[in-house]
Amino acid sequence: MSRALPCFLFAGLSVAVVLPAQALVAHEQKAAGAEIRRTGFGVPHIVADDERGLGYGIGYAYAQDNLCLLANEIVTVNGERSRYLGP
Repeated sequence: MSRALPCFLFAGLSVAVVLPAQALVAHEQKAAGAEIRRTGFGVPHIVADDERGLGYGIGYAYAQDNLCLLANEIVTVNGERSRYLGP
């Protein structure tokens, strides 16, 4: 068994998981009534039907751009910072 086989299996599994997740995200964006458009410089512009869609779009764009900052804030607010980052 070659070493490339596990890599191909992992890649196939990753694609099998990511593609349905992308379809789910597109469906959720449509359900929330928000569309995120990005400029050539990556600046998000949110077009929404109502405040709910606007909040969803802002949160989703922020999570795309600042995932590590968001995770840091979550563990800090939950009081679990030292659990994951040490004393």
